[in-house]
Order: sequence, then structure tokens, then C-alpha cells
Amino acid sequence: MYSPIVGYTAIGLGAVGLAVGTVFGLKVSRQNDVIDSICPTVQPCHPPDTARYNTAVDEAKGARTVSLIGFGVGAALVATGAILVFTAPRASSNVGFRPSLRVGGTQLVFDGTW
Repeated sequence: MYSPIVGYTAIGLGAVGLAVGTVFGLKVSRQNDVIDSICPTVQPCHPPDTARYNTAVDEAKGARTVSLIGFGVGAALVATGAILVFTAPRASSNVGFRPSLRVGGTQLVFDGTW
């Protein structure tokens, strides 16, 4: 048996994964702007800028990989957490109240488990 806490933990970790994916996705976008400023697509790249261009492309590829992994793992954890929360066994609560009338007076009885 597991509790919904496991599911909520998975959802929280999934949210962190999605945040990592978003941050690195934004980094990819910024790196693409840098790449375009070093060597615009309509013009050939000058030899002195080639090293900077290649470094920026490598950084963009690395950030893209981390972004995709963050989104994938985050989405999987959120989905798994949601399934765990919705399928977790519910604690039964038998709290009840029943009025009772006895000879000689009225009595109010609370019974059940808390």
C-alpha cells in the first residue's frame, strides 16, 4: 500500500523537471540568437568567427538535450504522480453521530473512529 504523498512527491519532482526543461529551452533560444548574430544565415561565416560560431552551436545543442530530457522526465513524473494520487486507497472514516433516547433522559452518542 502507498499513500497519496508518493504521488504528490512525483508531481512535485515532475514540476521541477518541467521547469528545468523550460529554462534550458529559453537558453537554446538565446543561443540561436547569438548564432545568428555571429554568422547570419544569408551571409557566409568569416573565418575568425567560425570558432565562436561552433562553440555557440555546441552550447545550443547541449542545452537542447537537457531541455528535452527535463521535459520528458518532468512530464512522465507528473503523469505518474497523478495516477498514483487518483488511484491511492482512501482512508475510511466512520465518524458518525446518532442521537439516542433513553428512559430517564436524552443522550447524544458519538461513535466511530477518527
